[in-house]
Amino acid sequence: MNINGKDFLEVRDERYIEVIALSNIVEHLKKKGLMNFILMGKRRCPQQACEERFFSQLKENVDGWSYSWIRELYEVVKQLRELEVRWGRGRRWFTMRFYVRKWDVDPIVIQANGRV
Repeated sequence: MNINGKDFLEVRDERYIEVIALSNIVEHLKKKGLMNFILMGKRRCPQQACEERFFSQLKENVDGWSYSWIRELYEVVKQLRELEVRWGRGRRWFTMRFYVRKWDVDPIVIQANGRV
């Protein structure tokens, strides 16, 4: 259904959801010169890829003992229900964060250069 130039989808009992085409939003951002807000293609770092990249970069930047210690810490943390491992990418280093579900915070961040 089209009302005042906007498309709507009827879901039930005369309730409607506005349909917004993402391609129109992309075009609008392009016209305003805001393409840096648009991620083209696939996500840059799905969960498994980030884990692999983090540990690969870590191995290049720390000694064997530090690498083993951080790997062991990761293996313990990923088993805990209270915590969640989250991956990230800074300007220079991949990161591994330990997120505490109960408190909604990630107070421990380990960079792939070994800095905790």
